[in-house]
Amino acid sequence: MSETYNFEKFEVVKSLIRISSWFLISILLFAVVFTLLFTGFESYSINYCIIFLSLFTLFFNTIALLVISILYKLKKEKVFHNIKKESILFLVSLVSLMLLSFTIHLKY
Repeated sequence: MSETYNFEKFEVVKSLIRISSWFLISILLFAVVFTLLFTGFESYSINYCIIFLSLFTLFFNTIALLVISILYKLKKEKVFHNIKKESILFLVSLVSLMLLSFTIHLKY
């Protein structure tokens, strides 16, 4: 019974990671569009706030994914099979952050 409870905790944390990743991807894509449409100080300051938020969120997601993968490994479960969606969303978030950084670099 305790194993089921632990796996339910994993699912809750994985759901939170998925939600935060989708939220982060949408904010980063909005920031890219905002950067392309506007110039000046307003886009500059907003983008760096978004980058700070993104780095914080990515750091939290990285730590959570590492802990979950270690716990799955300890329970002799397939790690990538269990966190495939979260890993893909994490990578897409990272690519979106790099796209925003590239857009800021080209714009300024």
